[in-house]
Amino acid sequence: LNRAALQIAKDVATSPIGKEPNLMAGNISNSNVWKQNDKKSQLEVEKIFQEMVGWAVDEGADILIGETFYYAEEAYTALKVMKETNLPSVITIAPYGQNIMMDNVSILDTCKELEQKGGDVVGMNCHRGPNTMMPYLKEIRNMSANTCVSYNRDLKKLSSYFDSLQISEIDQVNEAICSGWIGYLFNKGVSPRSIQRHISSAKGLFKFLKKNELITSSPFELIQAPKSKNYLPDVLSPEQVDRLLQFKPQSVIDIRDLAIVELIYSSGLRVSELANINLKDFEEDFTFLRVLGKGSKTRLVPIGTFAKNAVKNWLKEKSKHALSSEALFVNLKNKRLSVRSVQLRLKKMATKQGLPPIHPHMLRHSFATHMLESSGDLRSVQELLGHSSLSTTQIYTKLDYQYLANIYEKSHPRAKK
Repeated sequence: LNRAALQIAKDVATSPIGKEPNLMAGNISNSNVWKQNDKKSQLEVEKIFQEMVGWAVDEGADILIGETFYYAEEAYTALKVMKETNLPSVITIAPYGQNIMMDNVSILDTCKELEQKGGDVVGMNCHRGPNTMMPYLKEIRNMSANTCVSYNRDLKKLSSYFDSLQISEIDQVNEAICSGWIGYLFNKGVSPRSIQRHISSAKGLFKFLKKNELITSSPFELIQAPKSKNYLPDVLSPEQVDRLLQFKPQSVIDIRDLAIVELIYSSGLRVSELANINLKDFEEDFTFLRVLGKGSKTRLVPIGTFAKNAVKNWLKEKSKHALSSEALFVNLKNKRLSVRSVQLRLKKMATKQGLPPIHPHMLRHSFATHMLESSGDLRSVQELLGHSSLSTTQIYTKLDYQYLANIYEKSHPRAKK
């Protein structure tokens, strides 16, 4: 992306407007590096910024702009590099709240420090709403990337709806407008469950704005989400799981795929958790696995004997083919396997075994249901799945009751209509 930006700068420099002062703006922000206080990575980012500034100078930039820094130390590093050129330097910061940067340095102290370090112009990127909220969700709330993407998508739709009503200030939004938005979603054919998520995103936004004193009250405070049907998750029977796991590998890829299926079913993993497993995450000779789940929460899950053997077989093949990545599951190019690749491979394996298409979450649902049927220990299943709330796990008790009801209707002489 940086090289693409450089090419655009070259195109501008050679156009008629290139006679005007040339500005080179660059954003090298990698907030996790500063959040984790990773000195080695910070030096690497600093080198990248030095290279970018070098490009800018070579292309005849008259002014340098370091744009949108969330951490004070990040902004100081950028300014230090820019001042080495003796060109006028502009720094813009982007706090996540009204008064503070993400490393808990006040905005006033940050600006004073940047001025003392020689910043010619210090500006503030005063985002409102979703743009400010995203780093807050990711860095402060530790929400997963997928959750942040969903929030961002929902809030962009809400913003477009406000635009259609010619609402230019957040203070103009009232409860009637919020209710109208829900009706608008209904008319667009959005399902009640999706509307629930949209409302949750909107409530989160206005709660964030209120917390940062950008509004005094939330128009969504009294808005209630519509009720949706309680759909029971799709689950494989123990016989279907057994049939799937009778798969006979014919190639190194097949050996890997069997290890994937065994591990998901053995430990009840989410597909994203599986894709992110590294070799260092195993403990006690592959008896336990440390999993990084939603919200950056870590849990320790046991691994069954069949899954353990399948993983070891895959590691032997991985070593034979010189696949040295720290990731557990990789393709033949030694690249970490993506979530989409896992989904496609599982679907293909199920078809080979004469089963209907299966997605990875069906195996997780099956793990939970079969565990609950055997043990009846809801709390333990909650811990194994990594659910923060017991109510989320209780859906599997309904599956168990449904199974019993079906057996009753088929077997009891007085149950038939």
